[in-house]
Amino acid sequence: MLLLTGHYAAWPIAGLGFLNGVLGVFTSPALRGLLPELVSKDGLQRANALLGTVKNGTKVFGPALSGVLVVTAGGGMAIVLDALSCLLAAMFLARLPSSGRITAKGRRHFARDLREGWDTFRHTSWLWPITLAFCAVNLVNIGSWQVLAPQLTADLSSPVTWGLVLGVRGAGMLLSSSLLYRLTVRRFLVWGQLAITLNALPLLALGARLPVPWLIAASFIAGIGSSVSAVAWDTSLQEHIPTGVLSRVSAYDDLFSYLAIPLGLLTIGPLSQGFGPYAVITVSGLLFIVIAVLPLAAPAVREPPHTAPER
Repeated sequence: MLLLTGHYAAWPIAGLGFLNGVLGVFTSPALRGLLPELVSKDGLQRANALLGTVKNGTKVFGPALSGVLVVTAGGGMAIVLDALSCLLAAMFLARLPSSGRITAKGRRHFARDLREGWDTFRHTSWLWPITLAFCAVNLVNIGSWQVLAPQLTADLSSPVTWGLVLGVRGAGMLLSSSLLYRLTVRRFLVWGQLAITLNALPLLALGARLPVPWLIAASFIAGIGSSVSAVAWDTSLQEHIPTGVLSRVSAYDDLFSYLAIPLGLLTIGPLSQGFGPYAVITVSGLLFIVIAVLPLAAPAVREPPHTAPER
């Protein structure tokens, strides 16, 4: 409404953005806990792969649709249609069946529920090493990818190239999630942790100032790795964490995984000024790989098996 009425201002937009972030953090833990109530345990990988396919498909075709809407109807109306799509999604979610396990009595013990989720989180020996690793990965990666990478890509070619990089990355994610609907890996968690290291390839390509085709190829491979890691992580949580505490454990996982993101975004500017953007993005890529594979040194991370889907 601010955009449609011409009353755009930074502070109202920032306040609404903060509110959107506060409300948005409920989504991921809730959906992780909901999925095991809808499908059997041996169908979790396929369900997560199907969700990933749809989500990644929007990353490929969504920007193009948004561009058409902006050109034909204007930016404000495009955001209005985006908001209406969220209402449509809420209607679909409201029609999903409920297990009825959450009672009125259970809702009154919020502190006890938090303690129960925390106890499960810290006593799951394979969970917290990976969560801490992702906290460190986000510290070195988010600022480099979201702040430095667009700028260096524009310097390398043109601002249009960054859109191509994101589109190709989305195509890699779409391909990977589609394949995971059929492929089965026994140690899915291990392979997911190895796959996430592929996200460092675009950072290293930019740091080495490789030609644009190499950057595009690296982004496509990174998209494949990102999707494998996401499906493997969600499936592993749903297979090995009790359903009754799954959403709460996922909330703690998200909390610690995202804790360092603001620090990474705030420090990337001074670091790039002090050491140079190409050196910083190269070191970020190298640290990304090292940090991502560190949890695999723990036997507990390598042990959780994956439930193969029935044919």
